[in-house]
Amino acid sequence: MDFLTEKVSDPLIHALLQGKFNQANELGITMTIHPDSQLEYEFSEKKQDAILTALGNVIENAFDAVKTKVESERKVSIFFTDLGDDCIFEIDDAGIGVPQENMSRIFQQGFSTKRGFNRGTGLALTKFVLNEAGGDIVLEEGELGGACFVIIIPKD
Repeated sequence: MDFLTEKVSDPLIHALLQGKFNQANELGITMTIHPDSQLEYEFSEKKQDAILTALGNVIENAFDAVKTKVESERKVSIFFTDLGDDCIFEIDDAGIGVPQENMSRIFQQGFSTKRGFNRGTGLALTKFVLNEAGGDIVLEEGELGGACFVIIIPKD
């Protein structure tokens, strides 16, 4: 946790990441933060809210993607940087990924690859709040074998 204190200056983003780290430990998930990560930029309230919403939803989805795996394969990796014109967050998981036929619909309201009612709102909301703040979210193939969501938000 000293790493987060040194590398994340925003107290709310720091708290969210620390909370998710603790949640991962409780779930038997290995959550790592890339050692080159840094986030010193001060966000406007609108962009901070968008990042908190996005990170909360995407990290929670990553946990869902790996929680049924054997404990040694429950891995989520996070990288973030504020170098350059944008702040970038990458959340990579060792889940099964998103099938190619679902990639174009993954951010649509009401679409979900999960079973049950009241699904398909998290990623749609994430995309909406990021777009409203001038940012975006994209899905890539992850290095851990699952999905990798990349959150991009421009600096003010």
